[in-house]
Amino acid sequence: MPLKDPTMEEARKLLQGDFGSVFTKLATMYATVLYWSIEKGAHSENTKLRNGTTFFLDCGKGVFGVTAGHVYDEFVKYAETGIRCQIGQSPQLFDLRERLIARGKRVDIATYRVAATEISLTGATILTGWQREWPPKPPHLEKGVIFAGFPGVERKMLGRREVEFGIYSGLGTASSVNDRDISCVIEREFMIPTKDWSLPPPGYDLAGMRQAETVS
Repeated sequence: MPLKDPTMEEARKLLQGDFGSVFTKLATMYATVLYWSIEKGAHSENTKLRNGTTFFLDCGKGVFGVTAGHVYDEFVKYAETGIRCQIGQSPQLFDLRERLIARGKRVDIATYRVAATEISLTGATILTGWQREWPPKPPHLEKGVIFAGFPGVERKMLGRREVEFGIYSGLGTASSVNDRDISCVIEREFMIPTKDWSLPPPGYDLAGMRQAETVS
């Protein structure tokens, strides 16, 4: 027997309780931070750090990393000076240019090579799907979209060479879908805090985020 869609009031109550907490935490299992210093020896200075968001995908033929194309471009700007990047909790330093698979021309996406053993050090989970063919079908309009990422404004230095990256997560609906983008219009008057996540302040800067999961 198919389930009926909840009413708006029922949906608000669900999102404010455990249901909303589970869904907003879901994407945080897969998203992890990609970061680097723009100057050698400047790891203890917050203003000299840059970060973006990355995740790991396995479509059935091996795992690879995904991040925003503009994040890759930003790293390349400093890489000639010998700068290397790190991912999540892993202490490993590497040159993202040497791992590059492709930098999208029409879409703001960059993919790179990474081993499953390296991913295990980052603390992230590899994202896999249940679809039988690739690419998967796009999400339906007005259906759920879960997103998560690491805004630069949440980056905090805790000590010398010790930094904390705060994650931001939310759940919305797909307001437009095409072969390049999935858009989710978030209107503040309809935003609902969940059990474990408060609402961001007006004008909150999401720069540094690039991760999305869909729920059809």
